[in-house]
Order: sequence, then structure tokens, then C-alpha cells
Amino acid sequence: MAQFVARPYQIEDLAVLIRNPRHLEAQDPGGGKTYICGMFTQYIVQSTNEAVVWTMPGGIMKKNQRDILFCTNLAPEEVVIVEGGPQKRKEIYANPAIKVFLMTGATYAKEWELLPARVRHSFHDEIHLYYTTHNATRL
Repeated sequence: MAQFVARPYQIEDLAVLIRNPRHLEAQDPGGGKTYICGMFTQYIVQSTNEAVVWTMPGGIMKKNQRDILFCTNLAPEEVVIVEGGPQKRKEIYANPAIKVFLMTGATYAKEWELLPARVRHSFHDEIHLYYTTHNATRL
């Protein structure tokens, strides 16, 4: 498998995120935002011992999981897609080995209070795809 090498602008953007954690990383499609946020996720997990939740449409969850694993040194058992029935999801939330929880926006909206207290950071990817029209509802 190829080794990830960050581009200079990605390193610059990562530095901006480290200095300003509430920064909105918004670029054109294909600009490498997932890798930048993946590297920032690794920084958070390793420097604070806290966990992160990423929300996104279900159709890109596996792609984002692959991308996060590619651009970080996090292990597959640390970057987990929240799926399954209520009991399975509770087991996922209770697993202290998990550092990154990947879930849909709808799951996050319904279950954010079930996430462990160590989840102190969130990334929200492709949020414009969570709803289809100005008056659509999903909850």
C-alpha cells in the first residue's frame, strides 16, 4: 500500500487547525480536506487522549474510514463505523479502544448523548447532504 505524504498546503492547513481548533475547513471538492481533518484527528487523539466523532452521509463512511486510516497511524480498531442495532451501538460506545466514531448525521442527532464523555471533538463532513431540501426533515 502507498504511504501517505501530506502536501505543503495540507500541512499549512493542519497548522491552522491546531492553532484554531474551531476553524471551518472549507475547500473545493477534491481539495484534500478529509486528509487534513484526519491528520488533525490523530493530533487530537494522541495529544489529548480524547476521542473524536465524525458525522457524514452513510454513503461516504467507508471511504472516510479508509482515508483516515491511510493518512494517520491509527489502527483499524480505533476508527470504527457506528452501525448495527441499539445494543451493538451501545457496545461500540462503551469500547475504550475506539478513538474515532464514524456515524451518520441522523445517528448523531439521536444518540449524541450516548457517546462517552471522552468524545470532546467533532467533524461534520458533507453536511449539505444531510437534508435534501430547505423543508426536509430527518429526525
